[in-house]
Amino acid sequence: REAIMKKYIISIIIVAATLLVGCNHKDLCYHHPHTAKVRVDVDWSEFKQETPTGMTVIAYSSQDDKTVKALTNDIGRAYLNLEAGSYNTLSFNQSSSEFGSVEFRNLEICAEAEVISTSQSSRWYKTRNEIERVVFQPEWVATDFQEGAVVTDQMVKESMDHLANVPRSITEYVIANHTPKNIVYTLYAKINIDGIHNLRSARAALSGMSEGYRFASGLYKNTEVTHLMENWKMTQISADPTRGYINDKFYCFGLPDDHAALSDENILHLELLLVDNETILKFDIPVGDLIVEVDPENLILCLELDLGYTLPDVKPEGGAEGGFDVTVEDWGEEEEYDVPL
Repeated sequence: REAIMKKYIISIIIVAATLLVGCNHKDLCYHHPHTAKVRVDVDWSEFKQETPTGMTVIAYSSQDDKTVKALTNDIGRAYLNLEAGSYNTLSFNQSSSEFGSVEFRNLEICAEAEVISTSQSSRWYKTRNEIERVVFQPEWVATDFQEGAVVTDQMVKESMDHLANVPRSITEYVIANHTPKNIVYTLYAKINIDGIHNLRSARAALSGMSEGYRFASGLYKNTEVTHLMENWKMTQISADPTRGYINDKFYCFGLPDDHAALSDENILHLELLLVDNETILKFDIPVGDLIVEVDPENLILCLELDLGYTLPDVKPEGGAEGGFDVTVEDWGEEEEYDVPL
């Protein structure tokens, strides 16, 4: 009877263990979706402006528009748990919350995911209508978007076997290789001026620039914004100090994709304060045909023009010989001048 009892207990233990293993595997399948742990490799060698300290990688399902996002400080690779299917993948430097002068929008919708410049206020520039938006210069953004990444049933099976402790080796599957590139333009502006010895300070605003960039299409948005230019430097020609130029630069998302190089597509609103610290000259100059992309690889735009007007002689404030002050300040009472251009 004792031997029979031992056999009975052993049988119960074996059945219980079998049921326990079955329940664990069932729970595993119930609690864990059938996904594969896959990898996106990222190479930042084409991003010359800075080295990221982190990155964002997003996978968009081609079947049902579901998104899976990875935020990581490992800028060489990102791991994603994805169901079997095809995907589009997006990468960009840092996380969307780490930027101050740009805003990432619609990141959950592949075709509408975009980055735009954020709005700022100005003490001196008055917008021309209710829809004009003055924006900050964007920080450096580098990105890459690719289509056609595939996660197979075999990848999912290997990942699920690994979770279930099935003894076998698991392969790390790389479904995409990204090489993000900078998408922010640098615009250099130069204005040749006669009578420049009468100039004390300058400030400007350039309208008609692109609001931002759409990742999936790789196109700059047709929505327009205005950028302030408040850091002009003056250079006088040594042989003739009455002649010279002012120059400035700013960062932006370039020109709208539908830009046709027509003069009135971009307006340079220029204000010049003369050395008497009273006289202000204001110009609205159509420059859409003068903005040239001189270096497409490095996203460099140039704008150069002749003012076409000689600054009038005025008595310097305090009897000084003039100078150039680049600080932006309230310039007091304005005097309007009709200037033929």
